[in-house]
Amino acid sequence: MIEETPFRMVYGTEAVIPVEIGEPSQRTEHPLEEEMNDEALCEELDLVEEIRTGASLREATLKQKIVARHDSKVIKREFEVGSLVLRRNAKDSHEGKLAAN
Repeated sequence: MIEETPFRMVYGTEAVIPVEIGEPSQRTEHPLEEEMNDEALCEELDLVEEIRTGASLREATLKQKIVARHDSKVIKREFEVGSLVLRRNAKDSHEGKLAAN
C-alpha cells in the first residue's frame, strides 16, 4: 500500500475533514499562529517530494510482489510443431448468455 492519502500527495498537507470541523480536536480548537502555520506548511512542502518518492517505491515493490505471486501460479506449457491446439472456442457465439449449456 502507498500509506499516503491522495490529498497529501497533491497538496503536501493532511486535509481537515468535515467531522473534525464539527467535533473539537487539537487542530481545530487550537490552530497554529499564522507565522508558525506558514513555517509548518513550508516544512511539509519540503517533504512532499520525499513522500512521493517513498510512495512510488512502495507501489513498485507491491507490483513486483503481485507479479511474482501471479508468475508462481502460472503453468508453463511448451508446444512443438505438430502439437494439436484449440485455435478457437467451440461454443457458438450466437447463443448468448441465456442459452442452455
